[in-house]
Amino acid sequence: MLTIQSNKIDITPKEPVYLAGFAYRIGPSHGVHRRLSSRCIILKDSASTFCFISNDLMEMKNSLIKKIKDLISEETLIPSSHIFIHNIHTHSAPIMDGMGLTENLANKSYEEITTIAITSNAISTINNKQGFKSCQIKVGTGKSTIGLHRRTIEASTGQCIISSKNKTPNDPVVSVLQFVDQKENILATIINYACHPVSLGPESFKVSPDFVGKTRETIEEKWGGLVAFFNGAAGDINPIGDPLNDLNNTDKLGDLLGNSVLETSFKHVPVECLSFQNDLAKLPFQIQHISQKIIQEQATKKKEEHTGFVGWKEKIDDWSNQQQKYLSKDKFLGREV
Repeated sequence: MLTIQSNKIDITPKEPVYLAGFAYRIGPSHGVHRRLSSRCIILKDSASTFCFISNDLMEMKNSLIKKIKDLISEETLIPSSHIFIHNIHTHSAPIMDGMGLTENLANKSYEEITTIAITSNAISTINNKQGFKSCQIKVGTGKSTIGLHRRTIEASTGQCIISSKNKTPNDPVVSVLQFVDQKENILATIINYACHPVSLGPESFKVSPDFVGKTRETIEEKWGGLVAFFNGAAGDINPIGDPLNDLNNTDKLGDLLGNSVLETSFKHVPVECLSFQNDLAKLPFQIQHISQKIIQEQATKKKEEHTGFVGWKEKIDDWSNQQQKYLSKDKFLGREV
């Protein structure tokens, strides 16, 4: 018999912090658009338990992910391979991976508190034996057009143009998992959609899960249960319209995606027992041999891109200088720009 339990906790910072994602954003956060959360869904049968965690963060250091998984595994005896930690990739959450910036006390404190909170929420949810309910699984596939490919090549000049108004390919598929009880009451929902949560651009200093917050709210108000968002292979897919410091636009996009999910048709999928499969896709770096010349060529190429972001060229120069130092110390870190 398959059973499920879910829970969420608030991980909104209590003081101004530096936000992740936009290197050209200057200064710490001020104000909150929507509160951040960590959402945990536990699936269990007679033989196995699986833990799914979705955090309203952009990303986390690998060492932190390992630490969380190890602590959960030690306390609950769930194999580390059965614990999945996902960050929705909002660019309006605190920096959790350094981003090449000097360490500051506010973000360091947030990192420590949040790591404990995410871990504790998962452990307490798993250990709450009385909270599990029998469930069935339903699957559905919808379609949303809130995402568009953000890069295109200008035919006349060969320049790369970054804009979310481009008429280039994207992935419109919204995949949905529903967990329902015997009376079809919805206990939890997992949605998967490929799009960067960056509708609040670098001019915004609000803490926010971006459009994902409104998406979950729209679904939860209609269906009940807990909704967890898992971002797909977003690649270069951004929300339609250029990033704006417009909270109403962000909520509008989230509502559109939420309603796409609500309009999805579902079918039951018989599940007798849980099993785990995974695979590794190796993606070779395009440039195999890094040199100072290569770094400078890449920086020059990047500076020619039309992004609309203030200070773009200066930030690229900073990146170039930093990578040159890494290379000279034989510690090259191929950070994306």
